[in-house]
Amino acid sequence: MINLSFNLFLSITSVLLGIVGTLFAIVQWKKVKNVEKLRREQLSASINRAKFLIIPNEVIEKIIMNDDIESKETLRQWLWSLHKGASDNYVALVNYYLSLEESFTYKDLEYLKKAGVITTNWEENVWRSQIVFRPENRKKCEDISYFELDTKNYTVKRK
Repeated sequence: MINLSFNLFLSITSVLLGIVGTLFAIVQWKKVKNVEKLRREQLSASINRAKFLIIPNEVIEKIIMNDDIESKETLRQWLWSLHKGASDNYVALVNYYLSLEESFTYKDLEYLKKAGVITTNWEENVWRSQIVFRPENRKKCEDISYFELDTKNYTVKRK
């Protein structure tokens, strides 16, 4: 009788552990699926935005052929659209890049600046705004203007 109840206990425990393991696997699978979906959405948004940075040939020909006020206004509008689109695309791609990095610290940011990947204060501020709330950077109290970028030589100078 004891042997039978012990076997029943083991069987029930095994089934419960199997169910719990299966549920855990499903939850983990959904988390990974959500992260992959987010990455695909970010990449898709960047691709979509890049599509709008391309000026149609007809517009370029119209601008080149005419030297009137309307052509200059069209050119001005397209240049601002390109600038805004390129800026948005840069921010989205930085965000996407950082989503693939397990850890990214202010020291990593400094290396990117020294390597010439980041060449303007605006770019640095984009990166800083993206990494400031990462767990590895939350306890650090670095002033956003801690580094001054010398764009003439693409080097970092300490204040």
